[in-house]
Amino acid sequence: MVDLTRTAFGTWSGGRYMHFGEKLDEERYLGLINRAYEKGTRTFMTADVYGQGAADEMLARGLASKPRDSYCLVGAVGHDFYTGQREGARGFPRFTDASLRTADDYADYLRMATEKELERCGAEHFDLLLLHNPDVTGYTSEAVWEGMAALKEAGLTKQLGLAPGPANGFTLDMLVCMEKFADTTDWAAVVMKPLGPWPGASVLEAAEGWRVGRVQRVSWPAPGGRRAWRCWSARVSAVRPTRQPGSGGSVGLAVMGQAWRAGSILSHGRSGRKPGRTGRPPARAGHGRSRRGPGRPQPWRWCPPG
Repeated sequence: MVDLTRTAFGTWSGGRYMHFGEKLDEERYLGLINRAYEKGTRTFMTADVYGQGAADEMLARGLASKPRDSYCLVGAVGHDFYTGQREGARGFPRFTDASLRTADDYADYLRMATEKELERCGAEHFDLLLLHNPDVTGYTSEAVWEGMAALKEAGLTKQLGLAPGPANGFTLDMLVCMEKFADTTDWAAVVMKPLGPWPGASVLEAAEGWRVGRVQRVSWPAPGGRRAWRCWSARVSAVRPTRQPGSGGSVGLAVMGQAWRAGSILSHGRSGRKPGRTGRPPARAGHGRSRRGPGRPQPWRWCPPG
């Protein structure tokens, strides 16, 4: 298994699949994948809903000549574009939508979606599979996470994780999910928009307590531009001292706009055993929020139970 490297290439943008940014032609898009690999990037991330599978296929073409054991492949499933109908700007419904299926069918859907994405990616397994933009059911349902665990047991992925979307309130959902399913969750893709309504910094300490690795996603500049981002980055890095990230190539922020990163501002990797068994006690959220100034929410405070 190839572990996540410090910098990753994400297929989210490029103007081809999510209508964000300049639309790149096919040759240039494939060239970027090759450029990233040549410059040392060894983690490539995609999601099945991007272009309804087209991003997976494009990534497979870009990596076709590379040895599979030379890079980390990250996939994501969660939006049902197979049977669900697109809901305008909201996109495709989550597979847990009650109008599509019941909890008894969650595992079957996850198996089907994962196998289809692997086929499009031209791979036999993912190094990491993320539950993509879950709704409240995805965060809390035992049937969902039993289905995810079954994928790992079947050898379709080496690790499992969570990738919530940049919606207001997701931070609290992540905290609940990590606490409830810490034994299953290896990584969390944390939205790190500077000055966001629920800043990702609020989950960093809890994730570390549960030994859940963190991947930074959706970090385009907010009001204040680069200066605000530098200030926010410094603040995030101060949440908890972290060990040095593992080795791996780096070309700065990830190509294609989404800026996925594992291990620079956030800590890289996981170590030790899960709290709640032999480690320190699980963390829980305090209540209430205060502001240090306009647009500067203060991270949640954490304390052990009791």
